[in-house]
Amino acid sequence: MAEHRPLQDHFAPPRSHIGRDDVPHARGLRAGGAWIERGYRMLSASPGPWLGIALVYIGLQLTFTAIPLVGSLASSLLGPVQQAGIQLGCAGQQPARGKSLKALFGGVAHPLQGRLVALGAVSLGIWLLVFIASFVLIAVLFGATLLGVDGAAADALANGDPEAFADLLGVFASSAAGLMVVTLVAGALLFLATAAMWLATARIVFAGATITDALADSLTACLRAWPALLLYVPCMLALLALACIPLFLGLLVVIPLYFASL
Repeated sequence: MAEHRPLQDHFAPPRSHIGRDDVPHARGLRAGGAWIERGYRMLSASPGPWLGIALVYIGLQLTFTAIPLVGSLASSLLGPVQQAGIQLGCAGQQPARGKSLKALFGGVAHPLQGRLVALGAVSLGIWLLVFIASFVLIAVLFGATLLGVDGAAADALANGDPEAFADLLGVFASSAAGLMVVTLVAGALLFLATAAMWLATARIVFAGATITDALADSLTACLRAWPALLLYVPCMLALLALACIPLFLGLLVVIPLYFASL
């Protein structure tokens, strides 16, 4: 794998002992809770500006959603650029350590802005492939099920044959097993896609990685930190669910908490 040297500019983080050739470290279960705890400390240290960031971020997403097709495309392409700004702020590369609204737009001025937009396009393509693959699997499963149910049901209704009813039950049992397999495959594809993109923006921003290496690094990191993710992901999903209960007002806290913990 080719070596990536951090860019020499004012966005570059301080040099450390962590080299590009070092593989991602394994993380235990407790690390997942530590990520959330650190994010909470960052959020609680300056809640006002973080609240402003959440409001602007939600407003941008609602604006993108309100524009048919073009808005969704723009949201996908500019998503990594927005994330880059917040990550730069959290790393102390922006004034007030990311607690300024400028953090949302810090990625626009980054030298690798074009690569970040390209990452958004690649991410959109990955999600489309995952959706198409899942749709094809479901279509094949239910298509085969309908064909099997049609023949078995016709025999059962026409002849009242107990064996035909048994065949019908067998078709339903096989379809249930097939649905479980499809769910597992779709879930695995979803996990791999999410893991590949989760830290890809950070790898580009802080290490100048190519898109391919950024996706590979992110996937490797997530696979090595799977015990931590077993705690982190359910906790964040639970917080997200709770945030939606009081008229979605909790999102003003959970969204910045997610970015800070990331």
